[in-house]
Amino acid sequence: MKKTYVTTMPNQIGAFLKASKFFAALGINITRVNYNKAVDSHTLFIDAEGTEEQLKKADAELEKI
Repeated sequence: MKKTYVTTMPNQIGAFLKASKFFAALGINITRVNYNKAVDSHTLFIDAEGTEEQLKKADAELEKI
């Protein structure tokens, strides 16, 4: 199953690394990362692939962050 996350990354060292480690711990594969300066340089689009259960866990954990 594929899903695109629209996130806002804080402007601090390691913010994306923290998110990518989180996905890795859940066994989710990040297939694409993109941002658009015209939208906002801190808005990050993350395409991810995993099972429905893995992605639901990711939804819950990302809301906490």
